[in-house]
Amino acid sequence: MQRLGRPRLTKYELARLLGTRAAQLAHNDAVRCDVGNETNVVCMAQMELTAGVFPPYEVRRYHPDGTWERWQLREMSL
Repeated sequence: MQRLGRPRLTKYELARLLGTRAAQLAHNDAVRCDVGNETNVVCMAQMELTAGVFPPYEVRRYHPDGTWERWQLREMSL
């Protein structure tokens, strides 16, 4: 499958992923890496992302013609 976009997260996609994961952590989801004594859920989500243990999320990119493409988070770089 040929992709139109680049395999790089935009700042909007990154914000959405971190916000989604932070909401899960705020509702007592298990933390996937050592965060020390950090209590800020957004920082905890960012630590998980940089540690490479972020949940297997997908990014769906929509195009102006109404089509879309699906990217796995592991296929993308920050």
